[in-house]
Amino acid sequence: MAEYSTSFLVNYINEYYLPESGIIVDLLRYYVPEGSFTSVEHGKTDVNGDFILHFVTEDVKYKIIARQNNEIVYQSEEFLAVCQSIPCTMNFEN
Repeated sequence: MAEYSTSFLVNYINEYYLPESGIIVDLLRYYVPEGSFTSVEHGKTDVNGDFILHFVTEDVKYKIIARQNNEIVYQSEEFLAVCQSIPCTMNFEN
């Protein structure tokens, strides 16, 4: 069975609710047979804190790790990607 990904416009903001540019975001996907999360894609925020990531929606678990200057500035809990409106969007705040 083939899996199809959906493009999401992702936005990252800091603790002051301001967009952060130059943040490297690592998308990790949970693989059941291995029982672990594996890096599957990277993105870099633009001046608006935006970037594109691709998700298999609704049934695959993900985490993200955001880094600035090689230091982790944010790490999410595991989540499912759900597209609630077009274009598909997702927001993360530090």
